[in-house]
Amino acid sequence: MARLARSHNSRVHRLVTSPPDGQSPPSDTPGETTTTLTADARFYPIWAGELVGDYSFWFDVGAGLTGTFSIQGTNVPNPELTTDADWTTLSPTVNGAALAYAGAAGNTLAYGFDVMVEWIRLKFTFTGGSGTFRGFARVDDNR
Repeated sequence: MARLARSHNSRVHRLVTSPPDGQSPPSDTPGETTTTLTADARFYPIWAGELVGDYSFWFDVGAGLTGTFSIQGTNVPNPELTTDADWTTLSPTVNGAALAYAGAAGNTLAYGFDVMVEWIRLKFTFTGGSGTFRGFARVDDNR
């Protein structure tokens, strides 16, 4: 399968689940990872602090997983990562499958424009099953 190469300085970030003990994961390093989701997941946030703008989240979900994804943002300088206390759900435009998955495999591209937040993340609310996940996000300045 042919793949496009990209530099390490790309603005594309791998989506990874929140690391234990607050350790920062290498979310901006090249490469792909696949995670199996079997419970609620709050993916590690992406700092968008000096950017005014646009975001997109692309993710691929394997068969068997049931639940709903949402995109959240906050302006809290050091937001709580393990709860939703400091986060607000955004309303993206969605292409591909819906943000809700009911056991079928699929992929989704969700994006938004002119959003000014300090941090942005993907959240998954689990309702059943088990399935693989891999995803990438991009946050851009549109000034």
